[in-house]
Amino acid sequence: MRHFTFSIFSLAFCGLMSLPSLLSAQKVGIGSASFVPLNRLDVKGNAVIGTNYSGVNTAPTNGLLVEGNTGIGITLPTERLDVAGNVKFSGALMPANTAGTAGQVLKSSGAGVAPVWGPQMAGITAVERWYLGPQTFNAATTYTFTITGVTACTISSMVSIVLAGNWATQPNVTIHHIEARTGEIKFRISNNTLTTNYVGMILMFL
Repeated sequence: MRHFTFSIFSLAFCGLMSLPSLLSAQKVGIGSASFVPLNRLDVKGNAVIGTNYSGVNTAPTNGLLVEGNTGIGITLPTERLDVAGNVKFSGALMPANTAGTAGQVLKSSGAGVAPVWGPQMAGITAVERWYLGPQTFNAATTYTFTITGVTACTISSMVSIVLAGNWATQPNVTIHHIEARTGEIKFRISNNTLTTNYVGMILMFL
């Protein structure tokens, strides 16, 4: 390595070859004089990249610290790690340094917040999604719905119902008396207002 460094500068200073053109044709090794670099840049040890990191922080043994965004397969990364292509890993996914337990699902906590591990899903044998709409819910009225043909539903199933639609103000309705039955779901929806009719409401349930 030491001989290689002297050769670069001696050739450059003698005017036989410019330093940039010489470097462009070589492989550079940093960290030891006893190994031959096999790539454009080989570093034997750790490295730090970044204006505010360099000379301030120490990278882990044989590790790397990067101050800015890192792109793999992309030229303009917009996140700390921006990958264009597939990602393969063999270890655990650990939000907040927690691997979770077998059967848990990962839930989003919203933008800028780390996801969290959700409920156990190991006991779920079937998932069905249903859609009903659009519906009109008149003021001060309660409606009863019985959805049949839900083949995987049993009396022990968990049912989640969501009301979707296009409204300027969140509708004042209550979804209640949800019953999971064999092959069907039964529930009620009450319009709690005295004067407002809600039109075009869509029911989605899981």
